[in-house]
Amino acid sequence: MTDTSDSKPIDRNVEPNLRQELLALGEALVARGIEDQELPDLIHQYSELFDSWFASANFSSPDPDTFKMAGEMRTALGPVLAIHEAVLALASRAKDLTEAELKSLRTRGKGILAYVDTMPKKVSLTRGRKG
Repeated sequence: MTDTSDSKPIDRNVEPNLRQELLALGEALVARGIEDQELPDLIHQYSELFDSWFASANFSSPDPDTFKMAGEMRTALGPVLAIHEAVLALASRAKDLTEAELKSLRTRGKGILAYVDTMPKKVSLTRGRKG
């Protein structure tokens, strides 16, 4: 018989601070909105925090009581899922907006280059004569 005392039940023995930090950062990220200049950095910070929380949560616990904890798991993971979905939706909208802005800038750049490329054929350094 194996001793499962070292295995962590889902989200119970995980650092509660890590989960609370994840929720707080996700809520702050969603509250800031899509126009925030720090959005890419905050999304990156959220991703790293989510990865560390997910790695420490031990979701594949061999504990036979895992099935009994299904309701408790849903309760514990519900807020994380809701915030995570909101952050993913925000990131997706930001990506779409960035792609649209880049397309607009490329179009403007082509127009500017077309204008700049029509240089005069002859450049005169002397002034014309009077009379």
